[in-house]
Amino acid sequence: MPSKTRTPSLPPTLPPTPAATSASAGKGKKHCPSCDGIIAARSSTCPLCSYVIPPKAAKAEAEAAARKAATPQVNEVKIDANALIKVLAARGFKFMRLRNELTGEIVREESDPKIDGLHLKYAPIPTNAPNGIYVIQTSNQIQFAMNLDTFLEVAKLKP
Repeated sequence: MPSKTRTPSLPPTLPPTPAATSASAGKGKKHCPSCDGIIAARSSTCPLCSYVIPPKAAKAEAEAAARKAATPQVNEVKIDANALIKVLAARGFKFMRLRNELTGEIVREESDPKIDGLHLKYAPIPTNAPNGIYVIQTSNQIQFAMNLDTFLEVAKLKP
């Protein structure tokens, strides 16, 4: 005689979620980030929820803009003329600075005529730099930048 065993009843379950029932996206398809539906690879809109998937180029542009915003701008750097004066004075160039001891104000300043003749500009280089020598100060270096005509003139190589 068959035994009368009763199988325990299972608790009611919720219907399966779309992620559990949807097949893998597979080759040539992708998942919608909003509803997890399957979208054709070339489509940019989900047919189930109308979610618009942004193109990869827009994502790359957004990442590039974020990186650019995070990097410090060169134009924000303050160029200090005193750093160059200290270096040149240590190398033998003559600099004289008369300062009012009460106010700390500089009354008179004289530099070596050779350095004065260069007409140095303590500023970042503009995009279309006119003739002139620009002093650029980095963390532990002082650099000079100029256009080709100015370089040839300073080096006395101008034809």
